[in-house]
Amino acid sequence: MRKIALAAVIVVAAVCLAAGCRLFNRAAQSAATDKLLELGQRAADAEEMHLHHAPGGEPRFAGRLEDLLPFDPTLADDPAVVFDFGPADDANYSITITRAGSPGKAVCDAETGCRVEMK
Repeated sequence: MRKIALAAVIVVAAVCLAAGCRLFNRAAQSAATDKLLELGQRAADAEEMHLHHAPGGEPRFAGRLEDLLPFDPTLADDPAVVFDFGPADDANYSITITRAGSPGKAVCDAETGCRVEMK
């Protein structure tokens, strides 16, 4: 009887350990994508500031990281983060933000805002 109880305890412990590992992995993935989304929102805010304070007096979105850095210099703090800019003009912009090792990417544009998409 003791052997059966011990085997049951071992099985239950193994199942709990496996579930805990999956839960920890999901939490880590969520934290990584949350950080990308926050970075995307900061980049979107900098795009809006650039639109309203564009050099030369003609309102337009930036479309380049270098143009956003005066509004938020921390966007360039993490060398593992890559900003991929699409076309930008006076009405729209698009940015895709990825980070090495992250399970997702942040996608931002003027029309729909920012969202996380899984790779």
